[in-house]
Amino acid sequence: MRAGASTASAPSADRGSEEARVQGRWEDVEATMVAMAGADLAEGRPITPLLAAFAGDHLRFFAFLRPFAKGEHGDALVELLALAMPLDADRLGLSLSARVWSLDDPIPPVSAAGDLRQRALVCAFVDGTVGRPREETVFHPYDLVDGEVRWHPPQRLGGGQGFVLAALVLAVRRRHQLRCDDAQILQQATRCVRLGHDLHLAPDVRARLAAGVGP
Repeated sequence: MRAGASTASAPSADRGSEEARVQGRWEDVEATMVAMAGADLAEGRPITPLLAAFAGDHLRFFAFLRPFAKGEHGDALVELLALAMPLDADRLGLSLSARVWSLDDPIPPVSAAGDLRQRALVCAFVDGTVGRPREETVFHPYDLVDGEVRWHPPQRLGGGQGFVLAALVLAVRRRHQLRCDDAQILQQATRCVRLGHDLHLAPDVRARLAAGVGP
């Protein structure tokens, strides 16, 4: 199955109200991503990509990616990974809106007749808490019928291909190579906000950076 990433929307003004939900367990991140994507769709908005970064069981931050042109999510993701790595994030999850199709389908997915690709929320996860990072890609297909979101059963893959998953794996594997003091981490967080990311640091991370105290 192949997937193509869609354009990001502008962050919604009420995103901060979701902070308590994302501060739950790592195991709850996927369900939260689906719920928030569903809320976007129900309001008639494009799905805004979401990155969640954990160090073990502890949230470091979650962020709704800044707007980007279709297919140009790479720079936006790297900007946030440059913040996740010095925070020692060994669990990363990213959700993106996409169109998916089967390589075995004999009918071209896009033709003069229209776009036959299935709409989906694609969630990519990397867990590096034990040994070699574990990768998982989950497709959540959906349809919009008279403004109502109808989710179909998810499809789970052990891993995947492409830039997104490779970038998450690299960030987890090499996070110790990007060591920064708290002033530098704060500088990168500030840069992310100025670039347009809707960034929400965990309370302990906010307090640490505000105090300028190391871990």
